[in-house]
Amino acid sequence: MPKISELNAITSVANTDLLMVVHDPSGSPSTNKVTLTNFGTSITSALRYASNTLPGTIKVGDGLVISNGVLSANTLSILPTSNTNEGYILTWDEVTNTAIWQAYSGVVDYTVVNSANSYTVVEHDNIIFADPNSVSQDIRIILPDASSTPPAVTGKSYTVKNINPGDNYKVTVTTYSGVLSNSNYLENPVTGSFIVSYDIGNKGESHTWIFDGTTYRQLAELSSSPVFYATTDSFHQVVLINPSNSNAASGDWVAYNNQGNYVEGTGPFVDMGINSNTYSDTTYGNVWGPSDSYLYNYGGNLIVGPQTNHSIKFVAGNTNNKDVRLTINSTAVAANTDTAFIVPLVTKANNSVGTAGQIAWDSNNIYICVGTNSWKKASLTDF
Repeated sequence: MPKISELNAITSVANTDLLMVVHDPSGSPSTNKVTLTNFGTSITSALRYASNTLPGTIKVGDGLVISNGVLSANTLSILPTSNTNEGYILTWDEVTNTAIWQAYSGVVDYTVVNSANSYTVVEHDNIIFADPNSVSQDIRIILPDASSTPPAVTGKSYTVKNINPGDNYKVTVTTYSGVLSNSNYLENPVTGSFIVSYDIGNKGESHTWIFDGTTYRQLAELSSSPVFYATTDSFHQVVLINPSNSNAASGDWVAYNNQGNYVEGTGPFVDMGINSNTYSDTTYGNVWGPSDSYLYNYGGNLIVGPQTNHSIKFVAGNTNNKDVRLTINSTAVAANTDTAFIVPLVTKANNSVGTAGQIAWDSNNIYICVGTNSWKKASLTDF
């Protein structure tokens, strides 16, 4: 049970105090005050140190300072929301066998680069938004490394995002040694090889690199093939939802080839999606209606089919056998009508399997099956 202290005088906070109640019988609640002394020493001894068995304690806020190796509170402050966040993390020094405070960059730090064609990243940067269109030129982002002053911190990561390339301006990410000596210390997010620099050309594209002490490794969670794994006794979903009810809104899974542009939405691509319930946009033709779903491509042929000898079935109305309207397999196309209509995919119908009443054709003739596997030929010129 944590110790609760009732304070009514100037009191030193013990390292066992976790909750304090201020009591002033002569004052109203709005005038109650408490003065803390020896705060830095007390909190340093009370916080749990990081070790190989215990988690560390993180303190962030620009009111924290280090004085003679002891953490102390400089001023009362709230957490910063951007840029100037200073902080320290309590870790364990295995050499001296003591707890030490090390500089820590808060996760909210970001920098917008839109005023120079080259920007050297500083230690407390975490996210760099580069806007080359605003300066009408390419922007080069230089990451610190082992040769820079100060050197890069091992384990520190930086995310660089191109927020607006404009007229095909790009953001080039490199390292200090890449600029200084043309050294390959940056991992290519696509190939995995080490390169001098990497270009980020598309609007909204971002990449994250982490320094391993020598090189920058790419954190490529979104560049590798995702695996969606779950054990469930019902259907397992991977969900994409567009909540907009705009008459031009839809939710789409889209795959582009090497010539496609996902930023502009231009192909070649294949698109599987569903329209909003008010969809009426005719930009892509007028076949699309409200809540329509679709499989559509722009580019080459759209190929739908099983590799093994199984059927493609088209259903309408429901998903029972009686609702199958068309079946295609490796030998026939069958329509589920009152009279079966089967077209064997052969050039000689009299060599194919058939039953009475079936019709087939090739480039020159029409065939009518007059009995089991027995076909009668009629010339197309007869019609």
